[in-house]
Amino acid sequence: MTVLDHGHLTEDAIESYSLGRLPDPESETLEEHVLLCASCQDRLQQMDEFIAAFKVASAKMRREPLSSESELPAVERLRRKLLTLWHAFTPAYALGTAVVAAALVVAVLPRSAAPPAEPALIELNAMRGMVPVVAPAPSGVPLALSLDLTGLPPSGKLRVELAGSNGQSLWSTTVARPASDKLSVRPDFQPATGLYWVRLYDSSGDQPLLREFGLRLGK
Repeated sequence: MTVLDHGHLTEDAIESYSLGRLPDPESETLEEHVLLCASCQDRLQQMDEFIAAFKVASAKMRREPLSSESELPAVERLRRKLLTLWHAFTPAYALGTAVVAAALVVAVLPRSAAPPAEPALIELNAMRGMVPVVAPAPSGVPLALSLDLTGLPPSGKLRVELAGSNGQSLWSTTVARPASDKLSVRPDFQPATGLYWVRLYDSSGDQPLLREFGLRLGK
């Protein structure tokens, strides 16, 4: 069976290894590659999860337990194999081998995704009519903008636009005007450090500019 194709593991090799059906020579090639390739580690983990879910569903239908070594996920089997090698060679090579083996074990452990960053709540208040008010905000995190609608004429819908310092539009959305004097929006990207303009338009008719706020991100 072909294990590698264009520098990555083939789907057939990943599936066979995860099912415990890949011959030893090919398994060794796969294991060596997985230790160095984060992308193929993720693909092997995804295959494990799919097959595990299928086995659990099948076992429930047969009412049979999953207890044998062959039923373990491929990533867990590989981790146990590396731990066995670690214990076998540690007495001979002492600390140096232990450190290398520990690094290999960590390389194939399932990696959990980092929790998403909490959005930074930014209050943009109209203090001087159409004069922009600069509000400092942290960079590199999602933004939750609260726009002050006090004193604006009635409107069914409003369009919010986030523009760069050169005035070029980077993001916009159209929302129904809330009953309160505060409009909350969350841009779907994380702007970098710099100066931005948050503009509020009446979405009906010729979309006149109602209000503009300055927003400085970072220092």
